[in-house]
Amino acid sequence: DLPTAERFQRVTKQLAIAQLKLLSAKLSDKAWTDSVGGIPAMVPGLTAWTLRVRGTFPQMRAFLSENTGSGWVIPVTLDMAPAAEPGKPAEWDLAVLL
Repeated sequence: DLPTAERFQRVTKQLAIAQLKLLSAKLSDKAWTDSVGGIPAMVPGLTAWTLRVRGTFPQMRAFLSENTGSGWVIPVTLDMAPAAEPGKPAEWDLAVLL
């Protein structure tokens, strides 16, 4: 088991490899964990984070493809705010367990 800080460093490195820009990161509150059916409580030792990133769909797809099933990051929800102009990066809110 990796400490949360090390898992967070890994996920930020993986975001950079996928060429996604991390805009913000925050621990998710209890209301969020309740809204996803208590999933975080089912995975002991992991904490729920909400990451806001900027990038394109192929970049996000590459990140998720590379990291889903890794065991040290578990994507839970993903929301996208479309880019203002076609072809520009979108902003994504990615809830993960680390």
